[in-house]
Formats: sequence, C-alpha cells, structure tokens
Amino acid sequence: LGYHWKYDDLREFRLQNEPTPYKVISYGHINLQNPHDPAVTEPLYPNEFVDLTLPLQPVFHRLLKGHQLRLV
Repeated sequence: LGYHWKYDDLREFRLQNEPTPYKVISYGHINLQNPHDPAVTEPLYPNEFVDLTLPLQPVFHRLLKGHQLRLV
C-alpha cells in the first residue's frame, strides 16, 4: 500500500532459472503520493481507492491470436 512503507515487509524478486515465453513490451510507474506535481504530496488513506489518469504514448504491437496483454 505504500502508506507505512518503512514498516512494510521487504519483497525481493528472484530471476527465473529458465527463460519464460513472456515478454515485457513497456515499463511505467507513478508515485501515488504526488501524481500531479513532484513538489506536492497528497494524502493517501488505507483502504481508499484512488482514481488516476495515466497519459500513455500510443505504441502499436501486433499480438498473435490467442496471446494476452496484461497490466501488472
């Protein structure tokens, strides 16, 4: 949740032993405490949803039939 990040458990990700068929086609992130201005911190509250608008640069990818696109 990021609200009490100092007290959160550290989660480390390990690399796969074998390559997977999955491919990353884009990266992005947003800081939920200051989504509109890096100099202005907005309050976050536990268990409360936040509406965001993410401006994205259009990029065309051709996905084969049966493939899936996922947002993580």
